[in-house]
Amino acid sequence: MSVKWKRYTISVTNQIETDLDAAKKEYFYNNTKSEMLRQLIVLGLDTLMADKKEN
Repeated sequence: MSVKWKRYTISVTNQIETDLDAAKKEYFYNNTKSEMLRQLIVLGLDTLMADKKEN
């Protein structure tokens, strides 16, 4: 079964771009930027859901 991909376009501030570049260099150097962003989105959503369960 093939994966059906959706494309998103976002705009970021200069500070977010700087932070993403730093994260790419430090933590995601072996991944593409797209894979890095997918992982960060999943981590953020997991954190959001965990916080929701705590409250």
